[in-house]
Amino acid sequence: MTRSSTLPIVVLSLVVLAQAWLLHGRGASPARIAAAAGGAETAGSAEPAAPDADPVAVAVMARLDRIDARLAALDDARVAAGPAVVPPASRSEPPSSDRIDPRTIADADRRLAALLPDRDIDRGAWARWQAALASLPAEERFALSAAFARAVNEDRLRWRP
Repeated sequence: MTRSSTLPIVVLSLVVLAQAWLLHGRGASPARIAAAAGGAETAGSAEPAAPDADPVAVAVMARLDRIDARLAALDDARVAAGPAVVPPASRSEPPSSDRIDPRTIADADRRLAALLPDRDIDRGAWARWQAALASLPAEERFALSAAFARAVNEDRLRWRP
């Protein structure tokens, strides 16, 4: 080996050894992690830790048991409070497609044909369609969206790049 390649290898090796020494000296040992987590057994866990179990794994499992207990308590409190009542004025569910009047469907098909006269849709037509759809009330918007979906599914409308 030449001196020009040996020197960087030695320097990098020393840097790696120095970092390993620093990490080993500053790093938390598994025993310290387990002690900080409250030991192997917690109030929520009924099983004692195995003698050969990893202390880090025991600490993580103890923490997960405490989280599970808190989530179960929150869920029990939510169930005990009863179902949340949503006032009728705040419900914004659009009507389902099986409850739309056939006359509304026919009217939506006519309006769709007026908004999109071509069979092929380009970016400009798509932008005009979105703007027209956004300006409508919720019921008409739903009916027109359903008419658009039917037209695309029946291959009456196609995307043109």
